[in-house]
Amino acid sequence: MFDKIIRHYSGYSNWDTNTLYLYFGILILTGILGYLSQYSKPFTNYQKISCNKHHRFNYTILISLFLFLLTISGLRIAGTDYPNYKNIYYSSNSVNESYFGIEPGFLIINKIFNYIGFSFEFVVFIFSFITIYLVFRTILDYSGKINLSLAVFAYVSLYYLPGFNMIRMYLAASIVLYSYKYFIQEKLLKFYIILSLCVFVHFSVILFFIPTLGLLIYKKNRIAFAILYLIIFIVSFKIVSSFSELTLIDRYTHYIENSESEINNNIGLFHWIINIPIILLYVYSIKIIPNNKYLSSLIVLTLCELLIGLLSYKITILGRSLVYYNMVFIIIIPIIIQQLKRHKARWINIIIIFYYIYLFYRFYNYLAEYLYLDGIMPYKTFFE
Repeated sequence: MFDKIIRHYSGYSNWDTNTLYLYFGILILTGILGYLSQYSKPFTNYQKISCNKHHRFNYTILISLFLFLLTISGLRIAGTDYPNYKNIYYSSNSVNESYFGIEPGFLIINKIFNYIGFSFEFVVFIFSFITIYLVFRTILDYSGKINLSLAVFAYVSLYYLPGFNMIRMYLAASIVLYSYKYFIQEKLLKFYIILSLCVFVHFSVILFFIPTLGLLIYKKNRIAFAILYLIIFIVSFKIVSSFSELTLIDRYTHYIENSESEINNNIGLFHWIINIPIILLYVYSIKIIPNNKYLSSLIVLTLCELLIGLLSYKITILGRSLVYYNMVFIIIIPIIIQQLKRHKARWINIIIIFYYIYLFYRFYNYLAEYLYLDGIMPYKTFFE
């Protein structure tokens, strides 16, 4: 299993097999501790307190998992953009955001920490804490509804390691993930205020306004949504080449200009592969749990993710924005699977096993392609 990844990176400098073992070990340990958190008995009466009497997690194990993930992430010196973030931090009180071309909200956060006198390494630890805490806090917000073991496994499979590199984007994504509960609860004003504030942490959050508006249309009229989606799907590929003329955000211009012709002609097979199983889950589940708000979120966000993923072959930055669809894998699918389990769906055990395999495939594919692109090979801490 490891040989294929090692061969892919043959000839690369600074290769460290122990780093590869570490990353796979993190995923395996997450799977074990996530399962024990959900299905083992609480150690104390205090831990029996939960948001829902029908499902109580083992919080000692869950907190242990949280601290483990925080330690690995918070103590790292890893990521292609790590030196840039360090330069931004130590220069934040002497220049404005236009100098770096970054979002003003993120710069203000850096200014505050810099003024207090925190070291950059400690600030990375704080960002890691906030990002991971919001993910775990969000999962706990759905206790009694969610398959926790699948939720934490999905987080580590898809979003944990990439967050080592893209600090502010994954910080913004964790806030979006946390705030999505307000959308589910139809507290739309609160949700869109938080979403708007996230734009000042990373501008790409703007792209997530579109699928949420599409979901509102879907809830009102599914036929209208289907027609609108088909129109946008067709038209977007016709006009996407004109995006190269947009220079509103200079920092992201190179993502558009760097599109290669052979990539532009790619049919996006990978994005079809990873999204079709999710669509099939919707088709299967709609017969068992119809008129379900989580199923509505699943199909709309998956279709939007598919479109964005296909367009990302033409404009690279669109691919990075897929992190804002993290609630599909961390929250929505684990909730749907748990609901299917309670309805004693016929193929539920096969679905659970398949989802684990699906997530492992995504994790493996990431390591096979992005270890050096994201700068997480080798793994180092600031103690070294």
